[in-house]
Amino acid sequence: MIEKNSGKYDNLDTNVNDKSAYVSTNNIHDVSYKSIFKVKKNFLYFIKKYIALHWMMTIQENDIVEGSTELLDERFKEYEADLFYKIMLPNGDVVYMYILFELQSYNDFTMPYRLLVYMTLKWMEIFANTNKNEREREGFRFPAIVPIVLYSGTQKWTASRNFKNTIKDSDMFGKYLIDFEYVLIDLNTIDNTFIMKTNEVVDNILLCDKLKTKKAWEDHIYTVYKRIQSMQNEIDRKTC
Repeated sequence: MIEKNSGKYDNLDTNVNDKSAYVSTNNIHDVSYKSIFKVKKNFLYFIKKYIALHWMMTIQENDIVEGSTELLDERFKEYEADLFYKIMLPNGDVVYMYILFELQSYNDFTMPYRLLVYMTLKWMEIFANTNKNEREREGFRFPAIVPIVLYSGTQKWTASRNFKNTIKDSDMFGKYLIDFEYVLIDLNTIDNTFIMKTNEVVDNILLCDKLKTKKAWEDHIYTVYKRIQSMQNEIDRKTC
């Protein structure tokens, strides 16, 4: 059953008459990305607009189930803000999407390793929970896991996106090394014009998070205020 949408904006300060609510450059982090993306509608909107791989475009809310990150939390207790989603594709296949939110202002050069561990732990869990006869048959296949990193720091993201590049002398071993590339959504590289083409919760969260300085807020405060006011009016209209 799809969760009701009522209350999905409870974590947002939608008192649009109070402009000061949006002045602080830290305000956006009072509303965690994780809580926003736990709303399936928001997550679905995000991947369709900001990643837009062809197979994502037919996914509906009732195709998405939030998965547990308990195994990951036990091993990486110092890290937070991540989500696993299990998604049913129209052809009946299952794909997992793992999204990790990097809110710090610097690069994490261990990212490929961390993601490899996360994905491996998930595949180990799937393997252990699959009937022995099923997992040993010739046609058994592990589900795909698509790793996504959403980065909102001020520095340019320079950490490797490919796991193979973290291995010494990787070129020497060619195709015989394990490798994957994660999806990187770097807010620094997303143009404000593209974000503002639409006016949804995710768009405004990303837009606000790009405003890192007092000058940026002074230049955009009225625009942000009007967008949130318009968004709230639209929400009110739909719920009347």
